[in-house]
Amino acid sequence: MLLALCLAPAACSPDAARAPDDAEAEARTLEERLHDASLAAQIRKALLDTLTLRPFDFEPDVRQGRVALRGTVRTDEERRLAEALARAVPGVHALTSEIVLRDTTQAADSTGRSRPR
Repeated sequence: MLLALCLAPAACSPDAARAPDDAEAEARTLEERLHDASLAAQIRKALLDTLTLRPFDFEPDVRQGRVALRGTVRTDEERRLAEALARAVPGVHALTSEIVLRDTTQAADSTGRSRPR
């Protein structure tokens, strides 16, 4: 009987005893990644549902409920609103804002020099 078990290479593998734990670890990692992706989608939706923030692109990077929110807005008020909306999403444990204010007073011309708008 022992010989029959050893003829199946997977059964004799030193990893055979660890396979269920590895599968659980992979499933847990996948579950965490799916949870993070779901949080990022919920944050994007909250930002898109707010008319004053709809024109801006935001990129929430979520890792285990910790969010780094990147984007560009025109005013400090818009930045604070985006941060508050992201924090309000259930499951967000911490927020690091990387939102920057866009300079609306100048634009670069084709030579790269700034010119007044």
